[in-house]
Amino acid sequence: MNIFKRIFKTKKNIEKSSDLVIEANNQIETTFEEAKSEKIDETQYIKLAKLLIESDNNEIIEKYKVKLNHLKTTSELIFDDGEYYFDTQNNEFQVYRGDSKEIKDNIEWFLLIDTLGFNRILWELDWKTGPEETNSILKSLSDFKNYNLPDLGTINSEGMKSLDEYFRAVNNVLEKAGFVAINLYIDSDSYITGLIKIENLKSIIGQADKCLQRISKYE
Repeated sequence: MNIFKRIFKTKKNIEKSSDLVIEANNQIETTFEEAKSEKIDETQYIKLAKLLIESDNNEIIEKYKVKLNHLKTTSELIFDDGEYYFDTQNNEFQVYRGDSKEIKDNIEWFLLIDTLGFNRILWELDWKTGPEETNSILKSLSDFKNYNLPDLGTINSEGMKSLDEYFRAVNNVLEKAGFVAINLYIDSDSYITGLIKIENLKSIIGQADKCLQRISKYE
């Protein structure tokens, strides 16, 4: 009888512990969702944009501020029937991204990505992009910032199965010269790519964290 009491008591303790774990996990998820639902001060995104540009380029920052202002005053310049186009009046600068909740909840993030993309600070690569095109894109990003990029043509990409693998090899070369290729995370198979000085990596990742967004180096 005592044996069964101990077994029953142990089972109850396990169930109680499991309930506590589930409750703790739910609390973490709730806290994260609450944090994501809080409106991030747009100045935090502006600071992030400045860090990604890595120079005092007020013209690009002003373009970003204009898009942020459109959100508050004339959102129809960004959205058409609830769908994101970045610029609904100028087809040259259209970027259709749809009407997902993620885009609307992180609209400052997508406006930052697309503003910097149109101004050669970032580049959105398709997952099928090959090594030669990737090298050309990184060269373009480096030229805009007047960075002297090392030769990436020496990288042997034979046998690599993904762009992730290639970017790891790229960063092995870049880091020796003081640079690093970074990824700005969106829930997509696209690679939002930037090129920065490695000395600025920590501050850029930290500022992205303040915006509740994710930036990392390819590794």
